[in-house]
Amino acid sequence: MSTPVPGPSAVDPDDVPAVPASTPSEVTGAAEPPKPPKQRRRWTRGQLAALITGALVLGIAGGGGIGYAIQAGRPATPLPPLVGAAPQYPAARGAAPALSASEDDAVRTDGDLTALLVPPPSGSKPWDVPDTPDGWLSLSSYAINYTNPGSEFRYLITNGFRRAAEVQWVQNGDQNVSVRLMQFQKSDEAQLKTAMEGQLSYSTTDTGVSAAIVPGTSDSGVYAGTKSHSDGNGGSYYQGVGYAIHGDIMVEIFADSPNSVPQSVVMSIMQSQLERL
Repeated sequence: MSTPVPGPSAVDPDDVPAVPASTPSEVTGAAEPPKPPKQRRRWTRGQLAALITGALVLGIAGGGGIGYAIQAGRPATPLPPLVGAAPQYPAARGAAPALSASEDDAVRTDGDLTALLVPPPSGSKPWDVPDTPDGWLSLSSYAINYTNPGSEFRYLITNGFRRAAEVQWVQNGDQNVSVRLMQFQKSDEAQLKTAMEGQLSYSTTDTGVSAAIVPGTSDSGVYAGTKSHSDGNGGSYYQGVGYAIHGDIMVEIFADSPNSVPQSVVMSIMQSQLERL
């Protein structure tokens, strides 16, 4: 009988220790290469400024929103009562009532200027050849009556001339009367006064008499026609004249006659004309 020889026994797989897997470096025996150092990000000045600005904006917006939310959640604080009585004004301080068309002469003077011309007196007759057939006097027709029409035309057109109207008649048999209304722009009323002052100065020399002021006015002058003038055709004539300003309108009156013209004739026509303005 033979003795049994010990042999290998069955091994349980769970009893075998695990062997770690070898990395390629371990297999080949080569050392792992060192990793490159991390690069630090560098900020430009523009990027830093934009970053700081954005942070500031966000901070302000966030702070404002938080502050608004806090204030909105708080109860309203009543204001203290006003101290002192309310100011009192007299009744006269109220707005003045608007003027009617009959009270505001600007309404009339901005309308039909020919309708404001004084009508010819009873018993008079129209000129055979009037300066204008419809009452409107153009700038050139107005300037042609002056010694230097071109100069007068340029003066008027550069100093606010707006329009002119004229009516003419013959009265007392031999007095040829012309009444003109010359209107300037409202912004150039000062130029209108300057123009009238020049006319008054010339008329004082031309007539040889002093002017009479129209009652109730400050800018006016009426001259009697007592000085003889040559008509250029061998004859002579006398001329009474008058000027007055009403707002932006200058009234001009000329009364020519082969005989002297009393101041009262021109004064009566002037007063009648001013009453219509």
